[in-house]
Amino acid sequence: MNKEERIKNLSEILSEIVEVRIPRSYVEMEGTSDDVKHLSDVEKAYIACAIDCEGTISLRRHKKSWKPYMAITNTNKEFLENIRRMCNAGRIKAKKMRVLCRAGSVALVRYCYDLIFNVREIERLLPQILPYLVIKRERAELLLRYFKLKKEGKRGKIEEIHRKIKLLNMMSRR
Repeated sequence: MNKEERIKNLSEILSEIVEVRIPRSYVEMEGTSDDVKHLSDVEKAYIACAIDCEGTISLRRHKKSWKPYMAITNTNKEFLENIRRMCNAGRIKAKKMRVLCRAGSVALVRYCYDLIFNVREIERLLPQILPYLVIKRERAELLLRYFKLKKEGKRGKIEEIHRKIKLLNMMSRR
């Protein structure tokens, strides 16, 4: 079997892999929603499980301040769209995960998707799912404390929260 036949077989077998010109590394797929929905207990547990297993809860440096960040990453876009519809929050972005095969300027590319929540959505969604979080519960509690301190105007303690989240991240690395 020659190289062209192998490429053809790969594209037929792997439906999520598409033949495209090499794209920008990050492409926005969907916009944000109007408001976070009040979730049922089953929905809260489902989303918490997704965040525990495939998600990120963090504070990221943004210019001279800190910005809350929460996202779920997966190669299955439908899974993330389901969560997005469930909570009526977040936006889905696609990023090139890896190039499987390259022939000139055409490549077979596998995509990875991120469901990213904005600050307002995090502030409304996190208290709902907190009781169901296991692995990322400490990070979520620290982020909720960040929101409380920010409302009270105690910005000096935010650095301490970031250090704690950073320490948790370092401890959980494999």
